Amino acid sequence: MISNEKEYRSTKLALAGFEDALMKYDVLKAIECGIDPMIARAQRGSYERQAAELREQLSAYEALRDGKVHEFEVHGIPDLGKGLVEARVAKGLTQRELANLAGLQEQQIQKYEKERYGSANLKRLAHIAATIGIGFDAKLTITGDDPSIDEMPGGLNLADFPFAEMNSRGWFGQQVDRRAPSVERARVLRDFFVQAPREIAPALHIHIIFLIPHLFSSLFFITSLIY
Repeated sequence: MISNEKEYRSTKLALAGFEDALMKYDVLKAIECGIDPMIARAQRGSYERQAAELREQLSAYEALRDGKVHEFEVHGIPDLGKGLVEARVAKGLTQRELANLAGLQEQQIQKYEKERYGSANLKRLAHIAATIGIGFDAKLTITGDDPSIDEMPGGLNLADFPFAEMNSRGWFGQQVDRRAPSVERARVLRDFFVQAPREIAPALHIHIIFLIPHLFSSLFFITSLIY
């Protein structure tokens, strides 16, 4: 996604480079020079796909910049940041102008937009939206069963485990991103139990009320033996 004029100009230059490469790249000549036909076609196809992606990005930015877009679809909270960037461009505001209006440093807006507002809290998101002049309604839908349940051992639920505490103690070998999807965190737990010592396995078959205390006491006991 292009979010400012600098990126727009860079993308146009990149597109010109791919278009030039396409004009010069002759599949038949490449084959005659000894390049495998499949590789030669794949190379040209790669140029064509990348050029098409750049054209799409340029067209999307131009539509926003020229005021042709007034509504934006946001599919879930993670997509909200992208919507804020699009709305800012559509409103005709530069990153510096938005920063001035919001009472922030331009570098802060640049950082937010680069990460699609991933580090901004709800209060800040609301402030940015109000500054741009966005009005929106949200429809919240409670989905069915958590798909992470299928990834857990013994049909347990991710909510049954103090994942953050286990993660902070380094029980998974490396720190797991706290914002990782539930399916990914369930996979980490599943792998943890698969590789865990045998003393932990019986805890998985105990009634959930007694599961966590038993699990933690077992792990602390094993940790004390190791260290």
